[in-house]
Amino acid sequence: MKNRLEGIVIEVKDKIAMVKIRRHGDCSGCGACPGDEAIVYEALNRAQAQLGKRVIVELESDHLVESVFIVFILPLLAVTLGCFGGVLLAGWLHQSPLLWEIAGGLTGLVLSLGYVRYFEQSVKAQQHLPTIVQVAN
Repeated sequence: MKNRLEGIVIEVKDKIAMVKIRRHGDCSGCGACPGDEAIVYEALNRAQAQLGKRVIVELESDHLVESVFIVFILPLLAVTLGCFGGVLLAGWLHQSPLLWEIAGGLTGLVLSLGYVRYFEQSVKAQQHLPTIVQVAN
């Protein structure tokens, strides 16, 4: 799904432009973005917009659910599975499960955070930046 927003170009560097976009009604209760009235996006300048021009910016939100799952849910699942794995391993080795449970949970956490870091790098490499699609009148 693609969202189109209107904003003003406040800085241009090569093929990247900084676009100031006013917040809409959906943003009023969130507070996740800095600033009260506007958000500044780094966007690919495919329309060759100049400084001070009004532009239409297209944002892709297709990967939002996948990103939320990988960043927030995957580490929780990995810690939980690591703890259960530690308990099973402790039973198999006939040892106290507490230390194995902690070790399994920490192993799951470290592995999942490594994957989150890998995912972050792959997303950055794919250039999932907002795109300026046209200069508005």
